[in-house]
Amino acid sequence: MKKLFLALMMVLAMALNVQAESVDIIAGAFAMGPGNIPEINGNGDQFNRLGPLDLTDPMPYLGPGQEGAQSIGFDFGFFGPVGIYTTSVPVLSLDGSDLSGWTCAWSANTFNMGATNVNTVDNGDGTWTMDWSSTVVGGPFAGQVGNFILKVVAPIFSPYASVAIEVTGGLSQECTILGGSDISATAVVTLINGAELDYITWSLDGEYAGSGESLDVFTSLGAHTLQAMVTLIDGTTNEGLVDVQIEDTTPPELYVAFIDKKTGEEVTSINDVSAKRLMAYTEATDICDPAPMVEVNGGFALSSGDVLKLKGKADKVVIKTPELRLLGVATDASGNTAAASTNFLRSE
Repeated sequence: MKKLFLALMMVLAMALNVQAESVDIIAGAFAMGPGNIPEINGNGDQFNRLGPLDLTDPMPYLGPGQEGAQSIGFDFGFFGPVGIYTTSVPVLSLDGSDLSGWTCAWSANTFNMGATNVNTVDNGDGTWTMDWSSTVVGGPFAGQVGNFILKVVAPIFSPYASVAIEVTGGLSQECTILGGSDISATAVVTLINGAELDYITWSLDGEYAGSGESLDVFTSLGAHTLQAMVTLIDGTTNEGLVDVQIEDTTPPELYVAFIDKKTGEEVTSINDVSAKRLMAYTEATDICDPAPMVEVNGGFALSSGDVLKLKGKADKVVIKTPELRLLGVATDASGNTAAASTNFLRSE
């Protein structure tokens, strides 16, 4: 049985980052135009509706009479209220936040004003400040540059790990030994936000298979689920799953022969037979199936006008024929077939 070597590759993410289902905005400001830098409680249009920006149920439009429809927004001069929502979950990071889904809604118009790698600063008081610029694409403000600054509640970073499993040779493999195959896989673990790995356990089809970096595993013919479960020092767990298919597409090997019953040797003509008694012999082997099914048929050459003589109580047939034939077909458990034949010649 081969070794299933599950080598552990760990990549430590140096940057702290977190996906936020909501962003709790304390203050913010907006200004239009290049170089027109907004300031909180200073230059620019100040955010007038503050609190958590709910990312699960955004209001797409905001116009007259809808001032309370959105928890976050600002009044943009005589244009009136502007609402804000996101089309993707923000990723907050001191190495540059991803606010690419940041979208503004005004008078039945929506336009993306998000950015990636947003400048993000820790204020040291439990808050962060983020500022960025974005050019409007399409709509009445197309080509205009919008500048934002936000003060938000600093997110809480929880350590976690992501797990991926790579299977050597792919997820679909050929049966290589009786009943299945031994597979080789690699667990790729990424530790995030200071996570510390405690241990890894493995299971195959929900059954415990061992722990650590290497494991002996036999995988039978068919579909299976391989799981790597990572446990961190703080007890947090995460898993990686892959579906593995072991297939049998290789046909059996079949041997057929006429055997001299006295000597046990293969014969191909009557001159080779010691006592003129033949035995039909078949042998089938298969990589995956220990006992392939075999069907064998015997026959002989006939010409028009040949006479068949029946002896005894019709249990024997005597005929002069120049050749006997033996044909076999082997079928394994997966339905693969193989055929083989041999001839026995009569001497003149």
